[in-house]
Amino acid sequence: MASSKFSSALTLAGLLGLAVLCGYLLGRLLTHVAAPEVTIKQLPDERAGVPVVQLSGVQDGNLQGTIIGDVRFFLGDEQISPKEDGTIASPVGSFFTNEVVIRVPEGMQFVASKQGKYYYPVLSANGEKLVPANRVYFRTAADAEKAGFKHP
Repeated sequence: MASSKFSSALTLAGLLGLAVLCGYLLGRLLTHVAAPEVTIKQLPDERAGVPVVQLSGVQDGNLQGTIIGDVRFFLGDEQISPKEDGTIASPVGSFFTNEVVIRVPEGMQFVASKQGKYYYPVLSANGEKLVPANRVYFRTAADAEKAGFKHP
């Protein structure tokens, strides 16, 4: 009896496998014959290009770069126009001059560097040379000397 159940289960599994295989092959055959051939066609990009300004650096005092597309480029107040090939070369002049404005607190007469030993009048040449981040201000020379700074 056990072999009879096993035999019928094996027959059923075989028939089920055969049905799945026939279904797969029939579906594969139909999709291959009936489906249209798919072709991918790449269309050119017809959108307007993005204007680009590429600066390569400063060489011999001239700003070098390229301009691609319709773009207005200003260096300070001066409009820079590219040559026919799109390259630009413009003297930088005073554009790259680093102007440091130091605001002296009201009433302060002397300045010293946090890392130095001496104090100077705020408007002296030595006082103006001090790095802004390291400056310490004093109202009087006595205040500077109390803080441990010397007069040069």
